[in-house]
Amino acid sequence: MSFIPECLPCTFCDRRDIEIVINTCCEEDCHRLIEMYCNFEPKESFQGIPPSTHEKTADWVKSILRDNFNIVAICNDRIVGHASLLEVRSADLCEYLIFVHQDHQDKGIGTKLTEIAKLCAKVNGFKKIWLSVSMYNSRAIHVYTKTGFKFISPVEAEREMLLELNRA
Repeated sequence: MSFIPECLPCTFCDRRDIEIVINTCCEEDCHRLIEMYCNFEPKESFQGIPPSTHEKTADWVKSILRDNFNIVAICNDRIVGHASLLEVRSADLCEYLIFVHQDHQDKGIGTKLTEIAKLCAKVNGFKKIWLSVSMYNSRAIHVYTKTGFKFISPVEAEREMLLELNRA
């Protein structure tokens, strides 16, 4: 993905009235992003991510940053949220990945990251965003349904959701 929407960087106040900056994630952010994931709990909570060791986390973060479009939420110079759009080859869709540090959940950060990720996907010509979520992750499901995602799989431990951008 090569087009960055004009809305980035953007600043908003979360539900605690604390300033959060949303911006693209660049190479200089790598160490701060690794730090966020190393402090994220629970480890390996869904599909083995975030990884449980520092070394695996660093490798995973570097691979995500290498070929995907990434945005981060920054609070007081610390990364507190990360979203990534992973291009699916030979398709008009991308996969969505998002994590908000447990100390910053339920503050509107996940919703804001998702809204901006939707715009980024649209600007870059994608028609759909796909994701997989644990049916037990009610916080994430709330954010996804609030921002327009619909379930496309039967009720199982892992649910698939899809957002059609021309309808969003």
